[in-house]
Amino acid sequence: MKAVYNKELKSFFTTPMGMIFIAFMLLVVGLYTWAINFIQLMPNFEYALYSATLVYLFFIPVLTMRSIAEEKRNRTEQLLFSAPVTVADIVLGKYFAMLTILAIPLVITAAYPLIISMYGAVNFASAYLMLFAFFLLGAALTAIGMFISSMTENQLIAAVLSLAAMLMIYFMNSLINMVNSSSIMALSLFTVFVVVFAIVVYSMTNSKNLAVILGFVLEIAVVVLYSMFPEMLITGFDAMLSSFALFNRLNNFYFGMLDLGALAYYLSVCALFVLFTVQSIEKRRWS
Repeated sequence: MKAVYNKELKSFFTTPMGMIFIAFMLLVVGLYTWAINFIQLMPNFEYALYSATLVYLFFIPVLTMRSIAEEKRNRTEQLLFSAPVTVADIVLGKYFAMLTILAIPLVITAAYPLIISMYGAVNFASAYLMLFAFFLLGAALTAIGMFISSMTENQLIAAVLSLAAMLMIYFMNSLINMVNSSSIMALSLFTVFVVVFAIVVYSMTNSKNLAVILGFVLEIAVVVLYSMFPEMLITGFDAMLSSFALFNRLNNFYFGMLDLGALAYYLSVCALFVLFTVQSIEKRRWS
């Protein structure tokens, strides 16, 4: 795993890409810090970080698009498979390299609360807890982006799909409100999710029959539920959408509260999508 990690991390800095990532993150967080903490004279660094989550919509897709897709496009994944490392080592090495790129600008921004404290009282516990939660949110989104990259060999497609996923996650509250307003909307969105689920199943198992059967069974269940218990469909879909609302989990940190449930949630998402990526690659290895 260490060899893969070193190779991936070095690849970010053999081109300007790594420095561009770091500079872009520092620029966005710095602008929000200036606007909120210095222009509006608010001493809460967590407010700036909460607003700066928007950066992940563009940062994560570009960061993760090449992680697995590039190996497939260049046909170098077979070289990795022949190396004395497991697929889990490969995935973790790549994942930790991307987390390092994510962490570098955040380590630098850790100095911001100290600078702000020169001009007013700062709650350092809230500020640094929010910074840690901000990193975990990025880590969870990176795991999702890496999994999407493992499903295609085209980096552009991986970036577009990751951007679509990030946008959907970011605007999850709006989707929830749309679902609550209409059972027809809930049925339509549930159908979209069934299709996405079937595609993911096919990507991980390489079995069209299994993907089609599972998708068909789920869609029939959704239609029956809509016909007989539309309110239950809305309630169930609302709960499902809420489980994907990664950005909403920062709300308690925004108000200076420690949310252990949110921290555990982010770690669980990281572990789950790293596992999905391993499974996706294992499927291709033996197919």
